[in-house]
Amino acid sequence: MRLIELRSFGNEKEATAIQTMLQREGVKATLQSEPKQPSESIFCTSILGTRLMVEPPDCKKAWDLLDRMEQRYLEKICCPICKKHALTIVSIKKKHRCKLAALANMLLKGKTVEKSWYYKCASCGYDFKEIQPVDDTIKF
Repeated sequence: MRLIELRSFGNEKEATAIQTMLQREGVKATLQSEPKQPSESIFCTSILGTRLMVEPPDCKKAWDLLDRMEQRYLEKICCPICKKHALTIVSIKKKHRCKLAALANMLLKGKTVEKSWYYKCASCGYDFKEIQPVDDTIKF
């Protein structure tokens, strides 16, 4: 059966933790490593990461579980500036300006659109890339 990529991680420990949480909820999730190919070493300076894959029937349930997990996680963390619990995730999709750049990205990373995100405080407006972990035991 064809698998669908749910998310890509640069950190295998984080990917494994999320895979475990999904499996506890009955979602069949697997991890696929994306090792650096010898031909990519000129263009790519780091290992591409780990992809979290699910079967198509489990996709919607997995997305819903991930959304709930992220929301509960953010509720536990306060803004480093105003100390309020008002963090949100802002997602950014970057399309390439030309087809050649999109093709190069597709060949190197398997994606034509770059996705990134950052955290923003709804109270004071402060935004930042990384948050400090609070607790590894987040329940759905």
